[in-house]
This record gives sequence, C-alpha cells and structure tokens, in this order.
Amino acid sequence: MSDHDKSMHELKELLYGKYGFDRAVAIKLARNIELTSGSALTGNFHPGAVSAFRSRTTSALWGNEPAFKANALALQAAARDLAIELAKQPTAEEGAVHLPRRSIAFDQEKTQTVPVSPGIWEKFNNLSTVCESCHSGFRGPKW
Repeated sequence: MSDHDKSMHELKELLYGKYGFDRAVAIKLARNIELTSGSALTGNFHPGAVSAFRSRTTSALWGNEPAFKANALALQAAARDLAIELAKQPTAEEGAVHLPRRSIAFDQEKTQTVPVSPGIWEKFNNLSTVCESCHSGFRGPKW
C-alpha cells in the first residue's frame, strides 16, 4: 500500500506541474498501481489473516471483504483507465493540452512541451477518489 501512496504522489507531481511531465514515467506509475491492485491487493487480506504490527487496517475490513474486494477492483480499473489516457498523444485538433516536459537541462531557452489528453486529470481524480473511499472505510489514522 505504501507503493500506491508513493505512486499517487509522484503522479500528482507529474500531472500538476511540480517537476514537469514525463509520459513514460506517468504510465509506469499508473500501471504499477494497476498491477498491485485487484486480487494482488485483496490477497494480502485473506480469510484468517490478522493485522500485523503497525498495520493501519481497521477492524471494519473484517466481515466486509466483499466491499474491500470491490474497492480493490475499482482501483485496478481506475489505474488502467488512467494509463490508457496517459498513453494518448492527441493533436491540437483533438484538444491536446501541453504540459512542460520534464528535463534535466536548466539552461534551455525555450521550454519543451508534451501534448496530453485533457481527460488525464479526470482519470487521475477518479483514481484518487477510489483510493480515498477505501482508505476512509478500511484504513486507520495517518494514511
């Protein structure tokens, strides 16, 4: 789960302009969330499992496994949708939005940009909403 948090934080920084945008990195982060969601996530909470020391899983999870499974599958689908949207390279006629490209060169006279689909923010916000809904129901303080 800490990997999901790290990936979400990095995605937010890429999409909202903190460091510039790198399409390959953003897709990789979304795919990482996708691959570690769904049954990969619910497998950590099998029947008979117990909370580990320092776990922030609330007791609300136990007995509500179907709701948790639905959230894990929704997370996987939302991450997949974001990765697909991130892979799009629209033209100006298709409504492309241009984000500054992530670069290690500090002396560039002209900022390079990357065309992205305007739908990436909606997909990211959907993913974020799924994360928050699961955390609010099954995660304790300090998440």
